[in-house]
Amino acid sequence: MKKLAPILTVMLIGCFFVYLYTTDKILADTRSKIPAASGRHNISDSLFRSGDLIFRDGRGVISSAFRLFSLKSPLYSHAGIVHRENGEIYIYHIIGGESNSPGKMKKELLTGFIDPLQANAFAVYRVNISPVLIDSFATDYYSKNIEFDKKFDLKSNDKMYCTELVYRILQQASGDKNFIPLTEISGVQYVACDNIYLSSNSKLIYSYSSNN
Repeated sequence: MKKLAPILTVMLIGCFFVYLYTTDKILADTRSKIPAASGRHNISDSLFRSGDLIFRDGRGVISSAFRLFSLKSPLYSHAGIVHRENGEIYIYHIIGGESNSPGKMKKELLTGFIDPLQANAFAVYRVNISPVLIDSFATDYYSKNIEFDKKFDLKSNDKMYCTELVYRILQQASGDKNFIPLTEISGVQYVACDNIYLSSNSKLIYSYSSNN
């Protein structure tokens, strides 16, 4: 029997952990080791625009596994879309839930998404598509309570994983099904974070790393 390619092995392990994990359980040990002085990021709200893309490298073993999905530039493990509403900045994104409860698309405050207790690093990118269209499609998906896709199946549209959500929204907003390239390993296609931020259609706006 042929051995699975390393990336597929990681994906299978990732699927298993995502199915079982809760954020609090995974981050509990990490939180206890981060000094209170880490504080929060001092970033101007003017940096963020509805329709921007945001990536983060989370803390914990799950994030380390998902970061490896990016074969060219494994910097980030999770992705979302910026949404401004009533003076607040939110992030639309989707993560797995507990084993007996599927995760659903979230609208989380930016401060929570990039909190030092949650993220080692993050970056904001902007694509050459109407931000109004991106925001509109993202808001529409949120209203549909899209569930997390534990099978990581690009052929289904009713459930999605984080980068697939961004991928689908950019496809629709651009009208180009090839707007973002895919990664393929052993005949399996998937969307990694670096497929999106390394795209010629993406421009870096801001990046932060606790290692700098």
